[in-house]
Amino acid sequence: MVRAHDSWQVLATGQGAAAVWTALADAEGPLAAAVGPLHAVNGRLWALEEAVRDRDLPDTEVVRLKRAIDRANLARHEAVHAIDRAVDACFGAQRAPDDPAAVVDSQSVGQMVDRLSVLALKVAAWAGAPARRAALEVQRLRVGRCLDRVGEALARGEATAQAFDEAKTYSA
Repeated sequence: MVRAHDSWQVLATGQGAAAVWTALADAEGPLAAAVGPLHAVNGRLWALEEAVRDRDLPDTEVVRLKRAIDRANLARHEAVHAIDRAVDACFGAQRAPDDPAAVVDSQSVGQMVDRLSVLALKVAAWAGAPARRAALEVQRLRVGRCLDRVGEALARGEATAQAFDEAKTYSA
């Protein structure tokens, strides 16, 4: 087993986001342990959102599903924060967030991993549509490259671990 928190190099395989996702899912350590719960909640959220689109549902069932979606979204955001806390535990504050030499991104590692999780669900859902699937694979590649770049910089001590409080107001 790979220990993702010891070296991010395992994620930089040159195979893009699919390899990044596989490496994170198969790895050990706090970062890898935080990925499974996020992908599980994204799967539940996907199923709930599919269910609520049924136009034949009675209003009471729509309300029940919408509240379940809110709860799942809260769990999703907590899972993203858990990944960001794991990144911080693995790499710590290496560079100040305002250090102009620090490698930063517009998303935290947790947010990028969340994006990869959602894209994995979309790729599976669009299995029968090659053109759409190809476009999704390009997105996965780009997000994977961003994740690789930040991860490699964290491993070299050239980045700052960052988390964003998204201040979501879902009513659970």
